[in-house]
Amino acid sequence: MVAVSEAQHAARERHIIIIGGGIIGAATAHYLASHPARNGAAISLFETSYQIAPGASSKAGGFLASDWHDDDTASLAELSFRLHSELADEHGGQTKWGYRRLKTYDADIDNTITPANHDVGELDWIDPSVLSSEPSVLGDEKTTAQVTPGLLSEFLIQHARDKLNVSIRLGTAVRHIQTDQDGRVASVVVTEGGGNPEEIAATDIIVCAGPWTGDFFHNSIEATSPLRNLPFVRTATRIEGKRAHSIIVKGMRRTGNHALFVTKMSYRAARSAVKAGSPEFYCRADGTVYICGAADGEHLPHTADDVEVSDRQIEKLVEQAAVISPQVLGPQAAIVHRQACFLPMSEATGSPIINYSAQTGLGVAAGHTCWGITLSLGTGKVMSELIFDGAALSADISLLDGSD
Repeated sequence: MVAVSEAQHAARERHIIIIGGGIIGAATAHYLASHPARNGAAISLFETSYQIAPGASSKAGGFLASDWHDDDTASLAELSFRLHSELADEHGGQTKWGYRRLKTYDADIDNTITPANHDVGELDWIDPSVLSSEPSVLGDEKTTAQVTPGLLSEFLIQHARDKLNVSIRLGTAVRHIQTDQDGRVASVVVTEGGGNPEEIAATDIIVCAGPWTGDFFHNSIEATSPLRNLPFVRTATRIEGKRAHSIIVKGMRRTGNHALFVTKMSYRAARSAVKAGSPEFYCRADGTVYICGAADGEHLPHTADDVEVSDRQIEKLVEQAAVISPQVLGPQAAIVHRQACFLPMSEATGSPIINYSAQTGLGVAAGHTCWGITLSLGTGKVMSELIFDGAALSADISLLDGSD
C-alpha cells in the first residue's frame, strides 16, 4: 500500500467519510477519531437508516471468542477480543452494554429417544431428559465473552459524536462516489430523507455497509471509474446477505452466565413429525436469553429497515426453546423480541475484506459473516492504522485484503 505524501493532502483539508452505521462503521469511527495522528482531520459517518446499527449489529447475539478462528482472522480476533475487554474496563461496558466473560457449552438434543437424564452441570435451565449426551465445554471465561451489540454500537457512535468530534448523519444515504482527474476520491453525493442531492468533499471513503456493501459498490461507482479496477472493490461487489432470525426471551428465572451451542437437535413438538435444528442460546446479564438459528435464502432487501420477519422461522425457535428448557423458556416465558437480520457474506473469499488504497483514498471493511461483533473493534483499529500509519500494525490482516 502506497503512502500519500503530505504535499498531496496539503492541497485540501482531510475529510474521512465512513459509509455505514453498524458496529464496523462505529468501531472505525471510534479508532480513527482516537488515533494520535488524526491531526484535526474531519470524520463523518453516514447511515441510511434513522437508527444506529439497524441491521445485524443490533440483532446479533453478541458472542465473542478469541480462539475459534482460522488463520485468516486469528490475529484480528485475538486483537479484537482484547480490545473488547479494554474498552469495557475503560468505559464501564459491564453495565453500559452488557460485557461479561462467560462459559460456553456444546450439547446434542433428542427428545425422541428414551430419556437418559444426563448431568446438566451448571446448565440447570436445560431439561436433562432431552440431552443425548452430557454437555461439553467449548470455551471458558478466558476465551469467550459477550456484549449486547446494539448497546455497544450506540455507545461507540454517541461517544464518537459527543467526545471525539465525529459528525454522525442518520437518515442520509450516500448515492455516488466522485473522483478527480487522477482517479482519487473527491466527494460523495448524498440525499437526506426525500431531500435534494448534496455533494460533500472527501479525501478518504471507507465503506462499512455490511451485507449491502456489494450493492453499494455496484450502484455508487460509475462503470468507467478507475475505482472499479481495485482488486478489493471487485471482490467486495460480491458481498451479499443471508437472513437469520432470533428471539429474545425473558425466562421464568435467571439462566446463569452461559452460552450453549446445540450441534444436533432431533425433536417432536406436540404431535409433529420429527424435526431438526441447531439453535444457539446466549444467556444475558439482564436475565434474558437470546436464541437464534440457521440462516435462510431470503433475498436481501433495499435497506435494513425493509427486513421482514418470517413467522414460521420464529415459531421454530420458540418451539426449540420450549423443548430444551420447558420450565424456564417454555410457554410461560415472555418473548421480548422477534427479529431478523442479514449477515454479511463475502461469497468470493469467505472472509472479511479489510483494505485501503492510499493512492485512491478508498477503503472497505465488510463481509464479517457471523463474527462481526467479535471482530468489530479490531477491524476499526487496523483500519485506522491503514489510513494514518500506512499499514496494519496491531494484527496480521494479510489474508483479508480482498485480492482476486
